[in-house]
Amino acid sequence: MRAASFAILFLLATAAPASAQSFTDENVWSPPTMDCSVGPIQKTYGGQSWLVFGCADGKSVQIVSTQDSPASPAYFMFEYGADGYGLYGQGMGDRATTDAAHAELRAFKDMDAAALNEEVRKAGQPE
Repeated sequence: MRAASFAILFLLATAAPASAQSFTDENVWSPPTMDCSVGPIQKTYGGQSWLVFGCADGKSVQIVSTQDSPASPAYFMFEYGADGYGLYGQGMGDRATTDAAHAELRAFKDMDAAALNEEVRKAGQPE
């Protein structure tokens, strides 16, 4: 599936303060608030495959469950703000799967999130 069409289907984010660290499992799915269409690259978190996209602000990153993942639909976002990177997310898939990925991502430091952003941006550039 083309990255842009996947982004339309699965890049669903809410605005949150950069310092927020939460993951919610709600019955309401929030619409996107930031364009995150650079990439994707594929990474593994919590034992599952996730797609990572760079965002329009040049620093934030969205991590989206693949369609065949038990976590789907779910996403996490490292959003860059005045206090550095904050992690938040939302999902309606298997909670154990998303919790495992959340635990791994929660351990990221600002430099790890920045390195992930750099990796997706380099991969998203035409050769």
